[in-house]
Amino acid sequence: MNFYKIVIFLVFIASPVHAFDINGDGKIGLEEAIYALQVVAGKTFENTPAACSDGVDNDGDGFIDCDDFDCAGY
Repeated sequence: MNFYKIVIFLVFIASPVHAFDINGDGKIGLEEAIYALQVVAGKTFENTPAACSDGVDNDGDGFIDCDDFDCAGY
């Protein structure tokens, strides 16, 4: 088992599912898993109204502004 697999395993074992189940469906979807890994890696960004309306993929996840999971609510 390589280092990254161990880290991913520990993230999901050490963290309760509800901590990363942002949409509340009881499951960790792809976007939520990406967010969980970003949190562990320390690569999250401040999802302010300015960052969520600047036309830039601020967190590098491939989504811009309204389409970005991290900008939900803005």
